[in-house]
Amino acid sequence: MKSWTFDTPEIANTFDEHVREQLPWYELVTEAVTYIIRNYLPHRGVVVDIGASTGNMVHKIAPLVSERLGEIIAIEKSSSMCNVLTNKYAKKNDWIHVKETDITKTIMPKGDVYIMFLTMMFIPVEHRKALINSMRANCKRGGVIVVVDKVCDHQGYFS
Repeated sequence: MKSWTFDTPEIANTFDEHVREQLPWYELVTEAVTYIIRNYLPHRGVVVDIGASTGNMVHKIAPLVSERLGEIIAIEKSSSMCNVLTNKYAKKNDWIHVKETDITKTIMPKGDVYIMFLTMMFIPVEHRKALINSMRANCKRGGVIVVVDKVCDHQGYFS
């Protein structure tokens, strides 16, 4: 039996609707992260979106990044997601760069803002510390690393 993957055109083409259907708080958290970025992104700053999928965060922050003459580096492992992301944004904006690569094997570019929006849960546990350390080492002074992750807690109020 073939295991499930993000790397199919069918998944990539329906991803945006699916994630909003499954996570009713998705838009609210997207807005919160956008607000954080607004407070940390300097003029000519660099945003690194790790696990960018089809560009949820790219879409939300593109006006801000354009206004501040910055750039976005969207890192994504799935070639299908990269194709959607490139067609939506990178072909139209020379300051949005899509990098198709295995996140656990890439060297993080220097940046002012790092975003991992619902990505960490897909990173194997044994690679997480190195990834965080790479972001910390390459984050410019005064920058920020924003990690949004979904936690499954099966008991108590939080669940």
